[in-house]
This record gives sequence, structure tokens and C-alpha cells, in this order.
Amino acid sequence: MSLSKPILACSSSEFQNSSHNPYSNLMWRIFLYSCFLVMILFSMRLINDSDLGFHLRAGQWIWKHGRVPMRDTFTYTVHGRSYIDMHWLYQLILYGFYCLGGYRALTGLNIILILSSFILIWKRFRMTSDIQWLGIFLLIVVILASEIRFRMRPEVLSWLLMNSTLWILDEWVDKGKNFLFWLPVFQLIWVNIEGLFAIGWGLMGFYLIFSSWKVKKIDRKLMGYSVLAVGMDFLNPQTLRGFLHPFYQLETLTTSNIFKSSVQEFFSPWKLDAWTHWAISPYLFIYKGFCIFYGLLLLATFKHRKVHEWLLSFTFLGLSFSAVRNIPLFMMVSAPIVVSSWQDFHWDRLKTHLNRFFSRWWIAGVGVLFLGVLSVQIITNAYYVAGLRTDRFGLGLNLIDLPVQACRFLHRYHLRGRVINQLDAGGWLDWRGYSNQTFIDGRLSVMGKKFYTVYIQSLQQPQGLEGLIQKYHPQIIFFNPTLADLWTSDLSRMPRQWRLVYVDGAAAIYLQNSYAPQVPAITQHVLLSEHGISRAIVNHFYELVNQSYVTQRRTRWKDWFQPSRYSTSLLNLAIFSTYDQHPRTAVAFLLEDIKRTRGRAMDLIYDLGCVYYYAHQYLQSRICMQRVLIWNPHIAFAQQIVNWSQ
Repeated sequence: MSLSKPILACSSSEFQNSSHNPYSNLMWRIFLYSCFLVMILFSMRLINDSDLGFHLRAGQWIWKHGRVPMRDTFTYTVHGRSYIDMHWLYQLILYGFYCLGGYRALTGLNIILILSSFILIWKRFRMTSDIQWLGIFLLIVVILASEIRFRMRPEVLSWLLMNSTLWILDEWVDKGKNFLFWLPVFQLIWVNIEGLFAIGWGLMGFYLIFSSWKVKKIDRKLMGYSVLAVGMDFLNPQTLRGFLHPFYQLETLTTSNIFKSSVQEFFSPWKLDAWTHWAISPYLFIYKGFCIFYGLLLLATFKHRKVHEWLLSFTFLGLSFSAVRNIPLFMMVSAPIVVSSWQDFHWDRLKTHLNRFFSRWWIAGVGVLFLGVLSVQIITNAYYVAGLRTDRFGLGLNLIDLPVQACRFLHRYHLRGRVINQLDAGGWLDWRGYSNQTFIDGRLSVMGKKFYTVYIQSLQQPQGLEGLIQKYHPQIIFFNPTLADLWTSDLSRMPRQWRLVYVDGAAAIYLQNSYAPQVPAITQHVLLSEHGISRAIVNHFYELVNQSYVTQRRTRWKDWFQPSRYSTSLLNLAIFSTYDQHPRTAVAFLLEDIKRTRGRAMDLIYDLGCVYYYAHQYLQSRICMQRVLIWNPHIAFAQQIVNWSQ
């Protein structure tokens, strides 16, 4: 393949089985470009990753001090602890882009990195086969299975380095084109980006085995560049410790590890249910279906599969089985193998028929229509709302999900005291709080298993927060109430020691009563009025709940043309108020959310029924659950309430 050939060009032979419609070629090109458009739209989402904070803080620290941190300087709990910052180059790049264009520039950087990865995947498709329809369909599958991880994370840059390495190795073993000199360069960058650089070792090793087996002798050129590339991995700030870092990470794959058992991205996708009462997770359906199809295709072409293809398949399938975060790695590596396997598929009559059918121009037209509808759903956020996800389309920060306003509150009142915070709030405290104020952040390897275990126990046990308070003597409690609901319950039982001074959909702030007396406590009335909600909305209960069934079915089409209205902020405030022992306030927040969503979110009706039930208002609870059961008659708790109240 010539490097001068347009990346997204399509040869005329790719359409030799299509109909003779003169618009066929154009339609398939539009289909292909639509795939990349959808991928870009999925990448164009407001930043809501809590880890961004400590990445930016580290990048700022490196820029200021001119060196890579070797010991923790962000927290007071593990201050001075030695750790390996494997992300330092990524962090420096992030901070540089932030200085140039703010958070919007960071979103733009993420789009470029993800787009580059998928262009390389497409190039690998074209190297393997001229069957256009199969490559485009697989591209859609990879995008839909991977978009859940289109986040501001160093793994996105690892995708690019992995796909670049695969493309270079494919060029060498399939066409003899020597771009191997890039392998050491990629490894040098990779080892200073993320611990996933060890993937490069596996890729080079697998292709070396195949290349040597192919020519019946050791491929000295590939081996030489591979050895040099591995040697480059010693060129990191921690030298040998950095080189061995991937072996330390292997522990997170074990089921007994505390991180794997408590952090969702480390859960196995095969232990997650793709269908809940209220939403589906399309990426899980697509991933599991692809695994089954992939396994059958490998078995059907068993004799034709190459050594490195088997090694890649087993390795990356195993990685995807171990953790949700590894699904994109598996999809990106295996999709080109599917194209190659299809070429070797023996059922010629079936394959010819499918190639002829799926190459028709109107198939591309249907695909363009599907992607067009999907694009609109992404832009209006209907796609994310349908899955009850907090992702939102746009550039810059998601101010609802990140504790941006809460950190501004700390600065407004110069609250520099010691903090106990929940993990997801820690990254932003690193970045926008005061120095050495953070209790815990998302750098799990820095926090350590012992400290992290104590933290997790405080979230899972009643009065768990009290133990932390007695040990660390904080003046400030700073947390996301939806992720630390028992902390809210604990604090509601300590009104003489702690007062609530701030709460929004992303964070709640409590101050010790003797600390910063100039900061007033916030009342439930003020909390509602700040969001433009009147307590009188509870009088409209019957009207709002009764309209839910009608609007659920009649107005959903509007999501295609206007932004979806689903306030996770109001829902979070309702959850907070429930655990704070103020059910009437929780009811007001939920009814307002039901009003704004025009009654189409059944999970809100269900939550409202639960709040009424715990407040011993059983008539209202039964009415809510009756509406819920019309939508889904298999919800056990709703059935229990309806049957019991009758």
C-alpha cells in the first residue's frame, strides 16, 4: 500500500459485486464517512472523568519543577509515599493543551487521538481485504463497543500506539515494507504514557514468532528492532522499576484484588448484566455477540489461521474477559482478523451470496440512514439518556458531574482545612483545591491496598465515616453524595458536630461546627429555592404521575429534534435528601425532574415511589409503582408494594 494513497479511498474492485447503479460507489463512500462522523460525535463529549484533575495537577507540577514526581505531594494521607508516575508525558501533554486552549482544547485532543486510531484500523482492514461492506460493518461494531471508553484517559493514547505498532508489523510480515524503525520510537513514548506499554512486547513477540516460522529461520531484522524497542522501555524516570511496572499491574486482574472488586472498570463484562430495569448497555450486547461470532469464525477457518492471529486472539480475548476497560483493546486487535478469516471461509456459495447482497448500494443507504439517526441521537443526548448515562455531547467540562462549583465554593470562603473526601472528588481537589488538602484520589497504586480498604469499608458500613473522622480529624467533608450515601446518613446523625454548607448534583460540603463560623449552614428551603423549586410542587403529585404513561409513548420522538431533558443533578439531590432524612425535599426534587422530563423517565417514578414508601406514604407509593409496572411488570419491589398495599 502506497503511503500517498488517500486513507479513506476505495478501489473500484471493492464494488465489483455491487449493483450497477452509478451512485453505488458514492453511497458506499458516504457510508464510510458516516462511520467516522459518528465516531467523532461520540468523542465530542463533555469531560466528566474525575481522573482529569490529578492528571492536570501532575502536568502542572512537572512543568513548574522541571522533573517527574517520585513521591506523592497531592494528599496528606500518603504524603511522601514513593510511587511510579507512568503517565507523566501524557500529563504534560494535557497540561500543555489546557494552557493553549482550556478544556475545549482537551476535548479536541481526545477527538484527534481517537480518530487517528480508527483510521489505522481502517487501513488494516484494507490491507487484508477489498470487501468494503464487511470492513464498514466491523468499523461500526468496534465504534459502538468501544465508545463507552472514549474518555479523557491515557489509554486513548495507548490505543493509538497499539494500532500504529500493529500496522507497522502487518506491513512487514505481509508486504515486506520496512517501517520497523518506528517500533523503538513508539515504545519510548509508550513507556512514559501508561503501563500498557507491555502490550507492545506481546505484539512484537507474536509477530516475530510468526515471521520466523514463515521463513523457517529467525527474522533477524524484526528481532533486532524488537530488542531495541524493549530496551527503550528502560528510558523512563524510574528505569528498572518503571520497566517492571506492568508486572505489578497484573495483580489487578485477580478476583481477590480490592481494586478489581470495587472499581467497575475492572469488573468482567461477562459478570455485568447488559439489561437493567430502565436501560440497556448496547456496548455489552455488541461485545458479547461479537465474541460468539468471532469464536465461530475462528473455528470455521481453523486451518488457515496464522500463529500470531491465534496468539493475539487468546491474549486479548482474555484481557477483555478480565475487565470492561479492555474491551476496546480486544475489538481493535481482533476486527482485522475477522476480515482475514472471512477471506478464508470455505462456504463459497454462502460467502458469494452474502458478498453480493451486502454490497448493494441500498444496503449502504440504509446504513447511512441508521448512522444519521444515531448522530442526531448523540447530539441531542438521547442516546446517553436512554442508557441513563451521565455523558453529554459537547466540548469542555461537564459542570454537573465534576465538583467544579464545589471547589469554587472552597476558594470563595478560603476554606483551607483538612478534608475527608470521596475518591471521585479527589482528582478535582488535587487540581482546584488547596495544596495537601486531599484525603484520597484516583491514583490507586499510590493510595495502596491497605489505605484503600479502610476507605472502602467506610462507604459500606454504617458509621464508617465516624472512624475516619476520629482518625484524621478533618474540618471539611467533601464528597459526591450519590457515591457515598452512607456518609450522608452518618452526617445526618451528627448535627452537633457537622453542618451542611453546600450541595449540588456533584458534591456536598460539610464543615465542622467550630470551623469557619462565617460560612452559614444551608437549609432545605434554601436548597430548593436555589434550583427554582417550590415545596408546593408536591400538591401536583397526581397530575405529574398520571401524565407519565401518556407522555412516555407519545413524545419520545421529540428526542430526535431537541435536547433530551434528564437532570441527573436533580436526581442526585433527591438521593442526597433521602439519605439526609428529608424525604419531602427529595419528593420535591423528583417531581420537578418528572415535570422537566415530561414524565418519560420511569426510573424517576420508581425512585419517587421508593421515597414515598420509606416516608410511610403508602398510597402515593402504590400509585407510582402501578405506573412503573405498566412499563415493566417484572420489577419485584414494585410488585411487592402494590400487592402489600392492596
